[in-house]
Amino acid sequence: YRFEGNVQTRGVGPRGGVSLRISGARNAGFQASDEVWSALSHRFTVRETLGEVELICEMRTPRGEAWFDRDSLRLVREQP
Repeated sequence: YRFEGNVQTRGVGPRGGVSLRISGARNAGFQASDEVWSALSHRFTVRETLGEVELICEMRTPRGEAWFDRDSLRLVREQP
């Protein structure tokens, strides 16, 4: 699967950023996109047939603001 969407930040600085990820994933890359909308994505695999995942829009920074475009957030099933 791929969790994707658009995000914009302001005043985040070089020591922080935002990401899209699933619960339990710690390898998501953080990005800052001051004053411009940027596309983010996170690829993952569901190992259980009826497995559940929690989709997370995360901001990790000591300062600044972030906006996640709710209408752009989507879950895409990728072909194996």
